[in-house]
Amino acid sequence: MPLKRAIRFLKNVTEKTEIVPFRRYKGGVGRKAQVSGLQKS
Repeated sequence: MPLKRAIRFLKNVTEKTEIVPFRRYKGGVGRKAQVSGLQKS
């Protein structure tokens, strides 16, 4: 991820407009609608 995108990403996370996808238990990500925009399951 480029530096400018990383800074924007962190700013969006602190403003709660973008989520941080994380892996759970057996490899799936948490079920959130915003995850679909990140090409995750």
